[in-house]
Amino acid sequence: MCFIQGQNMRVLEQDTVRELFLLRVVVAAIGERTSPPWWRTQFLTDVGLRTMTRIFPRTGISSGIESASKAARAEHDTRIGNGRYHLFRLPEPVESSVIAVAFEDKANEELSPLFTGGKEALLARLESLVNGRAVKSAEGPVSLGDASRICDRKVVEEVAACYRTAVLGSSRCYPYFEAGKESL
Repeated sequence: MCFIQGQNMRVLEQDTVRELFLLRVVVAAIGERTSPPWWRTQFLTDVGLRTMTRIFPRTGISSGIESASKAARAEHDTRIGNGRYHLFRLPEPVESSVIAVAFEDKANEELSPLFTGGKEALLARLESLVNGRAVKSAEGPVSLGDASRICDRKVVEEVAACYRTAVLGSSRCYPYFEAGKESL
């Protein structure tokens, strides 16, 4: 999978797309469970998922993820501002790839144990995405550089580490990327 930024061709590996999707899901679900919650939804809780599955029998989990992600996107956009990318608003080619992963049948099977395991299972999965990476504790918007870095597999670890540090420190962190002069 490729996308072009200016004259440079950048490759986004399928594994990176899957990790971005998983990180989005984990952060969306944790954001509902923090105290106080980062966004006031309950789509990815036990009750929320049961309700979504009743309304959307075949796509209940995917619909819950999309709904919680929209709330997280609005929160990030408000805190970060326009013209920047973040976990819940990626450059269009990347965003399309991440959304496509959400509608794969095996994605729902892999995610169910995360939601039923509660906040502890979500934190454990977040920790696995961090892969030992450490970042300084920060609150509020945190710039991670140019959006062209999103193709770098290590970026998932860096973004995950920002969210993990925020959750463990009972703060809110909004890691973002600058759009740059040329759009992705």
